[in-house]
Amino acid sequence: MGKINIPAPSRVRSRRQVETAVCALATLIVGSCKGGSDGPPEVPSTPAVVALSPVGAVTRVGTVGDTVPVLVVRAVDSEGRALPNARISFVTDEQGQFVSPTAVTDANGEARTNWRLGGGAGTQSARAMSGNVPSVVFTATATAGPPVSLGLRTQPAGSRVGERLSVAPVVDVRDRFGNVVPVPVTITALLASGPGVVAGTSTVSSPTGVATFDALSLVGPVGERVIRFEAPSLQSVASAPVLLRPAARSLANRADDVSGPQLKVYYVVPSDGVDRGLDTLPTIAYSMAVWQRWLSEKLGGRTIRLDTFNGALDVGFFQLSSTDASMVGRGAFVLNEIQRQMNAAGLLQSNRIYAVYYDGGSSFACGGASSVVAAMYLRGTPPGATCPPNALRDSPNATMGYWESAMLHDVVHTMGIVSGTSPNHTAAYPFHVPEPDDLMYTGPSPWRPGNSMVIDVNGDDYHGSNVRPGLPTILASQYVAAGLPLLAAGALTAPSSIGARSARDEGIPNVMLLPPHPPYPAARP
Repeated sequence: MGKINIPAPSRVRSRRQVETAVCALATLIVGSCKGGSDGPPEVPSTPAVVALSPVGAVTRVGTVGDTVPVLVVRAVDSEGRALPNARISFVTDEQGQFVSPTAVTDANGEARTNWRLGGGAGTQSARAMSGNVPSVVFTATATAGPPVSLGLRTQPAGSRVGERLSVAPVVDVRDRFGNVVPVPVTITALLASGPGVVAGTSTVSSPTGVATFDALSLVGPVGERVIRFEAPSLQSVASAPVLLRPAARSLANRADDVSGPQLKVYYVVPSDGVDRGLDTLPTIAYSMAVWQRWLSEKLGGRTIRLDTFNGALDVGFFQLSSTDASMVGRGAFVLNEIQRQMNAAGLLQSNRIYAVYYDGGSSFACGGASSVVAAMYLRGTPPGATCPPNALRDSPNATMGYWESAMLHDVVHTMGIVSGTSPNHTAAYPFHVPEPDDLMYTGPSPWRPGNSMVIDVNGDDYHGSNVRPGLPTILASQYVAAGLPLLAAGALTAPSSIGARSARDEGIPNVMLLPPHPPYPAARP
């Protein structure tokens, strides 16, 4: 090798001299030199892929979530020769995965990868790509996996008691990805929450894994229910809450679920009154359920026997022949006229007491009671207060409100409580006791209805161990019994501060309940 003269640093006079020296060295090493202003040395590049083709079939068949036979493509250059070391990308529009989403061609120009199918049954696709070359498309027919659970294809919608659900639930068998699996199945519907039972056709068999419950109904108290669907060896599925509404309006008395003395409920309107259809809505049933459960908790599981139909509170309907104005004009005797007209219509029976929600007015009180009928005047406007702002509770598990407390108060009156001979009977307010937090209070101070009320404060007037023999008590009433079905599930939970709240705080009118009561009829009509 000849000697190369490279100027020492101290003798370098220009950039051009350095470049010339470096170029001379490069010529001896690699045999060429393109330097200076012409740019850096060139590095040979791999020929570009000009075509991709599949190796083998482009279709696959598999189960969702499983791996199908390997995908293979071949890359060639412009001369049609196999092209090694080319980078190939594999992509899918589904939820599947590739073991190697990028692969490099081998000496035969082939690149391969494993494709795990996504969770959707049906046709899935994958593509092999390299630059702008047309891609290779693979397809796979993905079938559903093994059955693991039930699914709700169509959610049920509520209905009236004893009637078919307004929207029939459709239940199917599914794999772990939610695909319908067409296998024979027998599915059973049952209640997941709340009292009552499912009725009609509650078990359906299907050879295709899809079952339609088109003859399913619910029996029990009105309110929301959750229906659960079960099948052997499969995970069950529960519906969204469905509302079980009261039975359709009936002018005739429906068959009673149980016999014996009981409380019958009516929704009554004046001849020209606004009919809000409260007998066909959950409103009254919810309100009754609140005080029924409160009473049951106070009486150790005993409560008043209610007239029910198919497990739900049976609310009748009656329209008076009198106008609202004429009824208001009766002053303290609104109740008497309601009772007279109901009796004339043949609605009042022996061994029955009645709770009436009267959607009309009164200038005297918010309600009244006799020995037969307890009535709430939902549009009453007594002096110093109005009754309508006190809405009926909108949940069967709510706390006691004004109307719930007032109705129970008057229902207890129909049992002959409080006796005029009770030790704390108030002569100025007949058939009541003097303590404002007592269920049976009426007097000069505001009443304090609500969850914190007490049944017989001293236990000596109508409930408790100190009541002297011969006085009527709640527990001795023929209308009270143990083990009766309740209209709602779950316990009442009062706000922690309710005991310290006044009637005014609870939105209750600052007036006495029913001051004073209309005269009791001398005898049952």
